[in-house]
Amino acid sequence: MIPKIIIKEVAIKSPEVVSKSPEVVSKIQEVVSKIPEVVDKIIEVIIKIPKVVDKILEVVIKILEVVDKIPEVIVKIPKVVVKIPEVVDKIPEAIKTAENVTKIQEEVVRIL
Repeated sequence: MIPKIIIKEVAIKSPEVVSKSPEVVSKIQEVVSKIPEVVDKIIEVIIKIPKVVDKILEVVIKILEVVDKIPEVIVKIPKVVVKIPEVVDKIPEAIKTAENVTKIQEEVVRIL
């Protein structure tokens, strides 16, 4: 059995609740009307997932290709390091050659 106090409170609040029901129904209709829009957005996202996964796989494959080449690069580093002194030794010679080329150009310009 429901206590009389509760029945009395419900009876007192009942007109207020009833008066707000059109407002509540309107809000519910508004929310329900947006459901297809939300579902469409969800479908769009679901459709894009395979494309995103494909891009991720492409990136992973490229990373793996780069990782595969790392040992090749590591092997070549000592060869490059060994040649650095040779290159450094040739710098003065290259400077002299450049100076000679400049002198030749100046001579050609002077003659013309």
